[in-house]
Amino acid sequence: MGIVTHSEPQKGQVVAVVRHRDDAYGEATADNAVKALQKIHFRVLDCQISEQLPEIDHCIAVLMCTERLDRAYPGTAAALEQYVMEGGGLVVLHRALHPDFLELFGITQQDRSAAPVASLDDTGLFFSSRVFPSFEGLKLDTSMTGSHASLDVVPQRHVRIAATTWTGKPLAWRGRQGAGQVLFWNTAFFNLRSLQGLIIESMSSVASTLVMPTVNAGVVQIDDFPAPLRVPDAKLVRPAVPEDFYSKTWWPDIHALASKHRIPLTCFAIFDYTNLSDEDANPIAATERALVETGTLEAVKRYPPAEIGLHGWNHMPLAKPYWSNRDEMGKSLDLALVSWKRLGLGALPSSYVPPMNIYDRSGVDVLAERLPGLRCISGLIASPIENGEPQDFGADPANSALIHLPRVTWGYESDAEVLFSSANEVAGMGLWTHFLHPDDISDVHGYDGNKENARNPSARSWRHRRGKAGLFDMLAGLLGTIKLRYPWLIYRTTTQAADLLGTFLDGAWSVEYGADSVAVTCPVGSFFRLRTNGSPRVRIADCFGARIAHKEKAEDYCLYLIETQEPEVVIRLEQEAPPKGLMDRFADVLRSKTAGRQSSGSRKASNPASRTRWANSG
Repeated sequence: MGIVTHSEPQKGQVVAVVRHRDDAYGEATADNAVKALQKIHFRVLDCQISEQLPEIDHCIAVLMCTERLDRAYPGTAAALEQYVMEGGGLVVLHRALHPDFLELFGITQQDRSAAPVASLDDTGLFFSSRVFPSFEGLKLDTSMTGSHASLDVVPQRHVRIAATTWTGKPLAWRGRQGAGQVLFWNTAFFNLRSLQGLIIESMSSVASTLVMPTVNAGVVQIDDFPAPLRVPDAKLVRPAVPEDFYSKTWWPDIHALASKHRIPLTCFAIFDYTNLSDEDANPIAATERALVETGTLEAVKRYPPAEIGLHGWNHMPLAKPYWSNRDEMGKSLDLALVSWKRLGLGALPSSYVPPMNIYDRSGVDVLAERLPGLRCISGLIASPIENGEPQDFGADPANSALIHLPRVTWGYESDAEVLFSSANEVAGMGLWTHFLHPDDISDVHGYDGNKENARNPSARSWRHRRGKAGLFDMLAGLLGTIKLRYPWLIYRTTTQAADLLGTFLDGAWSVEYGADSVAVTCPVGSFFRLRTNGSPRVRIADCFGARIAHKEKAEDYCLYLIETQEPEVVIRLEQEAPPKGLMDRFADVLRSKTAGRQSSGSRKASNPASRTRWANSG
C-alpha cells in the first residue's frame, strides 16, 4: 500500500481510509467516507500500490472501503491485525472477504470448497443495539437504504450484533480483538450520500477515544408564510379549512409549539403566486391586498417569528429555464424588496429559500447583486442545482460570504425516514434542518394527482379527531422525539445556523492524545462531541478550558458534548472502577449501615455549633 492523499495536518487525531482504484463500488464508498470526515484529519491508502502497509499506529481508526483484499500486499492482514490488537479501531464499510481476514472480521471459518457469494437482500434495516446511539431502535425499509449486497457469511459467536435486517439477518457486528475493536458491515450501501452520519458513528464505535467537531444547530423553517394563501376548492380537496385557518389557528399553534421547545422559527415570505414580473399595472397594491385579506401578514406581526427570510416575489425559481432573461429575475427581487418595506416586514432578508427548491448559478449571482445583505440559501438537499450537481453544506464557490444550508427533512410526521435522515445529519455535523408548509394539510392528492407525492396523504385534520392524530399532534410528537434523541441540540434561526456552519467549516481544529488526556485546539464558543469506548468505561475526570454541556453513557461507552471556552481545551480521562460483584455490594451495604449507626451516635453527642461548622466546612 502507499499514500495517495491526505488532509493536513497529519498529527494527533488521524483516520486512514483504505481504498482500491480498480474497485468501482468501493471507490464510491471511499469518496463518501472522505466527505464525511470534514473536520477529522485523514490519510488515504491505495491497495493497488504494491508496497508495504505504512505505519498506522498513530491512526485512531482505519476505514476499509474495498473488497479487493486479494490484491492487497501479502502482509496487510498481519499489519491490520497487529494494529487492532494493540488498540486500534477498524471499520469495514464495504463488505469484503479473504481467508486471511476472517478472524479479524469476526467471521466464522468457511468451507473453502464453496466461496461465499454476495446476494441482494430487500428486508430493510434495524438498529438493534446502542452501538450507534443516534440510530438506536430505528427500523427502515429498503426505500431508504437500497438493497443489501451482503455476503453469505456467519458472524462469530463472541461478536455483538449492531444492526440486522427485519428478518434478523446480521448486517453489522462489532467484536474485540486484543485491545482494539473491529466493526464489520455486511453490506455495500455506504456509497449513499445520506449515510455520512452513519459512517462517523461507525468510526466512533471502534476508536478508543474520538473528538467529533459539531455545529450544534437545529433549524425549523416555514415556507410560504406570510403569503397570499387561498383556500382551495373544498369540492376538490379534503380536508377543507376555514378562510382564516392559517392566520388564526395554524400559525398561533405553530408559534406556541415552537416556543415550548425554544425553537426560533424562520418564516419565508412569498408575495404573489401569479405575476412573473412588473407587467401588472400596480402589482405592489395587489400584493398588499392579498396579504391583508388572508390575514397572514397580521398573524406574523401578532406572533413574530425570530427571522423572516425571502421565498421570492413570485413562486418562479431563479434559474435560466424559468425566465426570459437575467434582468427579469432581478426585477422580481426588486419588487419583493419594495413590498417588504411597504408591508413593514422589518430588517431586509438575510436568508432565502428557492421556490420549488430550484436555483442555478445565474440565480445565485442575481441574489448576490440585488440582496447585498443575503448570507444564506436553503434549498432541499435532494434537489439538484447547476448541471445536476447536488446541493451541499458550505460556502458558495463564487462568493465565500454566502453559505448554502440545505434542508434535509420536512413535514409533520415522526416517521422512520425523517428520523433516519435527521440521525445522519446530526451524527455527521450536529445539524438538523427541517421545514414545513402551512398548506400541507390541504395537500391530500399530490401536486400531480399522485397520492404518493401528497404531503397529507391520510387526509389528517389539524387536531386529534375521531381517534386519529392530527398534523399538529404529529408535529408535537416529532419535536418531542428529536428532543429525546438529541437533548443537547440548540435551535437557531437560519442565519445564525449559517454563520455557525461557516465558522465550523473554516475553523482550525487539532487534537492530540496523551496517555490519559486529550488536548483540543479549536475556536472559542464551538462544540465537539467526545466518545470513549471500553469496558470498564472511560470517563472525563477533569475538563479545562471548556464545559460539559451534556453526557450520556451505555454499557461500554461514554458520550459527551463539550462547549469550548478557551482556544485550548485539555481533558483528563480516567477509567471507572470495575463493576462490583454481588458479595462486594452486600459488604458495601453492611458497611453503610454500620457507618450510619455510628454517625447517628456521634450526632447525639455533638453540640449545635460543631454541627454547623461541619456542615459549612466543605
